[in-house]
Amino acid sequence: MVEALTVVTSVVVLLAVGMFVSFLANRSRLPEGVLLIASGWIVASLALRFGVPLGLPSMVVMALDIVAVALVVFDAVSACCVCVFERGVRGALLLVVVSAIVSLGVFSWVAREVAGLSVGGSLALSAVLLGSAPSVVWESLRRVRSRLADVLRVEAILAAPLSVVVPLVIVNVGNKMVLGGASVAFVVLLTQVGLGLGTGVFVGILALRFLRSRLPDSYASLGVLVSALVAYVLAEQVGGSGILSVATLGVFFGYVADRERHRLLVFESLVAQGVHVLVFVMVGAVAMLPLSVDFLARAAVLVLVYYALRLLSVLVVLGRRVGWRDAFLGALIAPKGLPAVAVALTLVAFDTSGSAFVMAGGSLVASYIVFFVVVSLLVSSFAVWLAGGYGKSVD
Repeated sequence: MVEALTVVTSVVVLLAVGMFVSFLANRSRLPEGVLLIASGWIVASLALRFGVPLGLPSMVVMALDIVAVALVVFDAVSACCVCVFERGVRGALLLVVVSAIVSLGVFSWVAREVAGLSVGGSLALSAVLLGSAPSVVWESLRRVRSRLADVLRVEAILAAPLSVVVPLVIVNVGNKMVLGGASVAFVVLLTQVGLGLGTGVFVGILALRFLRSRLPDSYASLGVLVSALVAYVLAEQVGGSGILSVATLGVFFGYVADRERHRLLVFESLVAQGVHVLVFVMVGAVAMLPLSVDFLARAAVLVLVYYALRLLSVLVVLGRRVGWRDAFLGALIAPKGLPAVAVALTLVAFDTSGSAFVMAGGSLVASYIVFFVVVSLLVSSFAVWLAGGYGKSVD
């Protein structure tokens, strides 16, 4: 009873602090993610200083992270299905492909050499950096009507699910290779893909048939949240991939008519906002950045390499149409958000739970992810300010 009360108290404190900080960030127009992570770090530091443990066992962190990952993937994939009708989708698809090749090919090698990460750790970090936070990008460019802005908006939506699904698949496959070898990992991968897709289709068909009936809006929107969690849990229980199952379910809901989709996703969006705040604060509390000179120097080198490769990708895809100045600004506007933070929290939970883990030192990989989240949010805010609203500098 005492242990359970300690866990609930820790979650309530983090959530309350996060909601207050989120309110202040929205009023002051400061980067919300940076302030939420900083507030979690401050709470954890104060608790450690005064000898009051936060009481967040790895199983609790993993349970909350499962909910966060399921909602992130569902939101991102359903948004992808809608954005195919947006302007700039062709350029955005090409930019995602080029960025993926450059990141997984070049940046992962740099991460191994500079940060000393394992193959799995460097690939997971590279995959996380594929995506930007769609909500942050759209908010930054909400008043802009230009070719580059259209591409950046759609790119953020298309790459968001990849930045969650790909690194978690890498972690899962790597674990199987460690435990049973490459052949076992290949068989497990095929099994997880097949069962994950099949479970997502099964839950999606049943959910849409049920939710399209004449239900009150409150029950219908609650059903969306339950469907996403059921898809994840059911797939994992039968040996499939919960991530792919939720992604498949997101495809079903993404093609629902806009009016009906808004009705169904009201409650799910409210829950997602609460999970967003809690996950940001929690990752600041449990994945505390090592403030050593060695870590900061290595992380700074990785950040410089990342933005150089990002600029190269933008120039390759859009260079002739937007020019150097706008390509530079577009490369800087790549803020990381909830998808990256959710993966970081997963790595921390795995690394502290005592399970077999492909990346010895998953917490170190998570620390680099959190560092990128903080820096990218600050750089993106600076780029938008530098451009005077960005829209003024784009043709």
